[in-house]
Amino acid sequence: MSHVVSVSGPHDPNSVPVPEGDVIPPELLGQSLLDQSGLDQASRNAALSHSYRERPTEHGLNGSLPSIDFQPLSMSALSDLHPSVEVFPYDRDLVEVDTVVFGFGRLSKGLVVAGHDLAMRENFDQARASGVAVVTFMHPCEDLVAQDCLYSHHTLNGRGMKTRVVGAIKEAYFAPEQESQVLEALSRESTRFLKIVVSLPGYHLNERRELDLKNPEIQNDILTLRARRLIENRPEAANELHPESEDLSVSVLGFSPTKCTNRSLAERPLRTPTAFIVEGLGRRRDTHTEPLTVLSFENARHNGGMVRRSVLGFAQMVDGSLYNWIKDKNDYFPDTVIDRIVPGMGPAEMERAWRSLGARDQHAIFSEKFGIQFIQDRDHLERAFFPRGTPGWASIDGVILTPHTSPAVDTKIRLVNGLHVALGWLGSRTGCHYSYEVLHLPGMSSLLRDMLHEEIAPHVDPFPSREIGNTIESILTDRFNNPELPDPVTRLNNDAVRKFRERVIPSINDCIAQGRAFPGLSLAVASWLVTHCSREWIPVKRESGEGAQLQYFDEDHSPIPTPVENSEAAYFPSLERLSDPYEMLRCRDLFGDFLPVNEQFIGSVERAIDFLLEHKLKEPGVTKYLEMCRNGLPEDN
Repeated sequence: MSHVVSVSGPHDPNSVPVPEGDVIPPELLGQSLLDQSGLDQASRNAALSHSYRERPTEHGLNGSLPSIDFQPLSMSALSDLHPSVEVFPYDRDLVEVDTVVFGFGRLSKGLVVAGHDLAMRENFDQARASGVAVVTFMHPCEDLVAQDCLYSHHTLNGRGMKTRVVGAIKEAYFAPEQESQVLEALSRESTRFLKIVVSLPGYHLNERRELDLKNPEIQNDILTLRARRLIENRPEAANELHPESEDLSVSVLGFSPTKCTNRSLAERPLRTPTAFIVEGLGRRRDTHTEPLTVLSFENARHNGGMVRRSVLGFAQMVDGSLYNWIKDKNDYFPDTVIDRIVPGMGPAEMERAWRSLGARDQHAIFSEKFGIQFIQDRDHLERAFFPRGTPGWASIDGVILTPHTSPAVDTKIRLVNGLHVALGWLGSRTGCHYSYEVLHLPGMSSLLRDMLHEEIAPHVDPFPSREIGNTIESILTDRFNNPELPDPVTRLNNDAVRKFRERVIPSINDCIAQGRAFPGLSLAVASWLVTHCSREWIPVKRESGEGAQLQYFDEDHSPIPTPVENSEAAYFPSLERLSDPYEMLRCRDLFGDFLPVNEQFIGSVERAIDFLLEHKLKEPGVTKYLEMCRNGLPEDN
């Protein structure tokens, strides 16, 4: 998430913001850092390590830490925490690691590790084999280790803040310095899952979403592992020049090719998550260890297939037999779909977290209560992606195991993002600034709840009714009605044409196909059209001289913040010509070929437009609209 860092938002196709992750920045790995021709390999590795330590430690904190006289969070401090803090019930001394997590940014702390902790709490009598080993790539994790690998997770909703201490992490490693420990964690028998929570550049993919073999870091790691295997098979080759060194540039090797022996390459530290995955799987093969399931939490469609292509592409360049083994024996790369808003932490947020906790926590994190994790549990051939089980996952609210994630993506886009669009444009007619203010208007909560249950949910991939019902209530109460994480209405209204086409129109089409009424979605469309047509170009004074700015007005003709970027006009020139909502309704540029000639669509939205032009969505508008809907008036054909 982004951003969000939200998780809200897939890159692909409609998402919520992209999550922040821990990946090695390319600028730290180029020639300027590693071109140390006069240094031995140990000195070069030390220079690499030092470059990381010079960077400010990033805890998602924007600004300096507050100075509050609390003792640091640790196991010994648990008894002195604020009485309202929920401490884990399981015995950490009995916990074994079964999950390795790559990345410890906001999304990792606020959703992935926090969710793992919840599963351990639900099944704490079986939690001895459910711990986490966290691996960071950008920032050292001594401060996390100093806290006994504990951190606090603070969930925010309309009822305030709930604080708990996450105890799931048993080990924490900094990959550039602790390669052997990371590989040991990946290859041990108890480890069943690898969860990757790094941002998209950390995957080192090209434009086809395949491994970028031209990337210097990928080239480095491929050569490093090749050299290691060569020396393992033929120890006397250690001091020989590596056969590929003459074809490589200094910027790739970091030192002169004439000094590039197999030993010097083999001693170089691994830099990329992909290299660690391949080497870890190689060690599992060599020791005949049980399979490892690899999950990506990148917000992209088919993220499991993306990681699979990356891993197989890397393995093929290093060891053909390992490539075949992964395909035949460890081909477990399920897709995931996630959504949670995990905001950054400023000094004020950090101080609030510490006071709620009663201790200093360098890794405190806020998040909303709402959260979704769709996890693919089998492929199209009904082959399970989790041959060693999913301990307690299905018992956690928001975690849904599903055979296919493409319908899950559509479910999320329609239920969550579709309601984003509707709520934003309904809010534009009320003068409200934030989504939670819109929900507090009389009748609005009922309108949106009916919209989700009757107009959107019936057309999404069927999940158990309990999960859909819980999800809908959580969307309304935990995502939108949350003054702790206020969401500006104007943000929801950006890029309106694309959002309506991808998030709202499919539900309207399905309602028409099934003969269902869609009064709520019609009112959202009408609000967009009426608001768009209330715009005026007003003169403004700019540094470069006179200019113009698009200004919108609410139902009282009071100026409201501009909800959309003017770039939409570049893609839909007809928007600039249209100033009548009834005319816009028949615009094929906006609604395609079918809806502008469909009588049910035209009639339903026109009646909603009529209503908006005659009534206010403030009191008593929504209530009156609902009464008309119940009497059958707005949807009569």
